[in-house]
Amino acid sequence: MNDENEHHHFVYSKEDTLRIAGYIKKLNDAIEFDRTNQLYYTSQVKYFLILGNVDGAIRIMKKCIEIKPHFVEAMTGLGFLYEKKNDTINAPKAYKKALEEYRSRKSLSFNDEINRAILLNLVKGRNNALAELDSILTRHPDQVQTVHFWQNQLQSFNRGKFIEDVLR
Repeated sequence: MNDENEHHHFVYSKEDTLRIAGYIKKLNDAIEFDRTNQLYYTSQVKYFLILGNVDGAIRIMKKCIEIKPHFVEAMTGLGFLYEKKNDTINAPKAYKKALEEYRSRKSLSFNDEINRAILLNLVKGRNNALAELDSILTRHPDQVQTVHFWQNQLQSFNRGKFIEDVLR
């Protein structure tokens, strides 16, 4: 494998590409068997990204959201995929939909609260995200290391690198 592919910085041989296409086909078969398993869809998204097919990944992520309309991680992932394509109209829409889903929930786990803060950074900017992290710290004083980690991450946040890292 040589350096160059958009996703993993590799060019895949014909055999590798066929093998990955075979995995996608097997996941299609699994989806036919159980359309409600979001893991099948998100796994397909990863394989499409490995092949550099962001449009295919977006199509699959949209299907995942259709069958799991409250799957906030898929909404966020869709935003990341749009952002990878430099789609400045649809990426924020996907992030805002994820934020709305978080708002609609009666309670959030600590991880959901952190994810919400990261989304706020993408949609409303660093100051809003940092304020949210301060708020999280008051509710979860036992999670000071994790909150401080994310506060430090946001201080030197590089949007492009973050999106690339998330989609690996």
